Amino acid sequence: MAGYGDRTHPSDGVLRDLYVKALALQSQPGQPSVIVAADLLGFPREISDAVAGACEKQFGIPRDRLVLNASHTHSAPVVHRNAFPVFNLDEKQWQAVDRYATFLIGKTVDVIGAALHNIRPSLASPSTAAVPTPTAAAVLVPWTTTSP
Repeated sequence: MAGYGDRTHPSDGVLRDLYVKALALQSQPGQPSVIVAADLLGFPREISDAVAGACEKQFGIPRDRLVLNASHTHSAPVVHRNAFPVFNLDEKQWQAVDRYATFLIGKTVDVIGAALHNIRPSLASPSTAAVPTPTAAAVLVPWTTTSP
C-alpha cells in the first residue's frame, strides 16, 4: 500500500474496492473536458502522461482538457517504480506494481471513454456553502446538475 512506507509485507487482502470515476463536460461542440477522480495516493507523471497520451490518441482530448485528481488515500497500491523509492520491494513485487500500473492506465482510459460516450446535455450552476471552522478553513463550491 502506497501510504505506508514502513510496511514489512505486501497487502494480503481487500477491505474496500477502489474506484476511478470520470465526468465529461462540454460547453462547445467537439471540445469536451474530462475530470477524473481516482482512489490513489497520487498520479505519478509516468501514469498521468500515459493516460493523457492515450486519451489524445483515442479521443482527441488534449492534455489541457484533462484533469486527473487523486483522493490521496493511504490505502491505495503503489502504482509506479519511481513514485515510491522508500519501498524495499523485490523484483517479483515490482513486476506486480508494473502490471497494476498497466491495468490502471487501461481502466482509467476506459472510464474516460465511457464518460465521453455517455455525455448528455445538462445545466450546471454554481453555489456556495460555508464550512464551519475548525473542520476546514475553506469554502466548498459544489456544482449541481440537472438534465433538461
